[in-house]
Amino acid sequence: MKFKPRGIIKWHPFNAVDDMVAAQYEVDRINNIKPQPELSIDQLENLQRDIETAFLQQAMITIHYYEEHAIQSVTGIISKIDLIAGCVYIDRTTVELISICYILGEI
Repeated sequence: MKFKPRGIIKWHPFNAVDDMVAAQYEVDRINNIKPQPELSIDQLENLQRDIETAFLQQAMITIHYYEEHAIQSVTGIISKIDLIAGCVYIDRTTVELISICYILGEI
């Protein structure tokens, strides 16, 4: 009797498991999408004042901002405020001003 290798056929059931895991990951990712928070005019004015104060005092702060359907954060000292580009530079990270949600720190 001649030996005939099954090749990829024996691994076929495991491939179905990978597809299921990938599909579940995609469903979890879609379910965890958060909308960008909407800030009132007063909150925007407070953020602007806090950013300017932190920049002038060179205070250590944590900026929480909206990016890629999630709230991200960066901690450090603001090195530059670019009003033309609409962004803040904090520890080699560029954060758009319109994406900032809130700021924590000793301001």
